[in-house]
Amino acid sequence: MASPTEQAEFTRRLRETVVAAVLGVFALLALLWALEQLRALLVLVLFSLFCGFALEPPVNALARRGWGRGRATLAVFAGVTVVVGAFGALLGTIVVQQVTDLIKNMDDYARQVADFLHDKLGVDISGTDVAGSAGTVNQVGKYVLGGALGLGATVATLLFSLLTIATLTFYVAKDGPRMRRAVCSTMPPDKQREVLRAWEIAIDRT
Repeated sequence: MASPTEQAEFTRRLRETVVAAVLGVFALLALLWALEQLRALLVLVLFSLFCGFALEPPVNALARRGWGRGRATLAVFAGVTVVVGAFGALLGTIVVQQVTDLIKNMDDYARQVADFLHDKLGVDISGTDVAGSAGTVNQVGKYVLGGALGLGATVATLLFSLLTIATLTFYVAKDGPRMRRAVCSTMPPDKQREVLRAWEIAIDRT
C-alpha cells in the first residue's frame, strides 16, 4: 500500500499532467484558429515566394552584369508587369466583347432557336413569346453584368491582394541571397548545404 507521501506525489503529477494536457489542447485550438484567420495571407505569402523564385534567375543574370540588385529586380519586375498587364487587358477585352455581343444579339439567337425547333421538331414558338423571353434574358443579363462591374468591395480586395503579392515578390527576388544567408545562419553547416541545394532546386524548377 502506497504511503501518504507517495499518494500526494501521484496526485500532484496527475494534476500537472491534466493541466498540461488541457493547456496543450487550448494552445492547439488557438493555433488552428490563427492559421484559419491567416490562411488567405499565408496563401499570398506562399504564392509570392514562388513568384520571387521565378524572377530571381533573370535578376541574378543582370546582377552578374554589374546591375544593382534593386535596379535589376525593378527592371525585371516592370517587364513582367507589362507583359501580364497586356495579356490581362487583351483577355478582359475579349471577354467583355463576347458578353456584349451575346446580350446584343440575344433576340436573333432566340429566333434562330425558335426556327430550328419549328423546322426540325415541329415545335411552334411564337415570335412574340421569343421576343419577350429574349427581352427578359436581355434585362437579366444587363442586370448581372452591371452588378458584377459594381462590386467595389471585390475589386478593392483584389487590388489589395495584388499589391501584397507584388510587394512580397519584389523583396523575395531582390533579397533572395540575403534571405538564404539569414535562414542558413541558424543551422549547422551540413544542414546549410542541404537547405541551399533544396532552395536552388526550387528556384530552377519554378
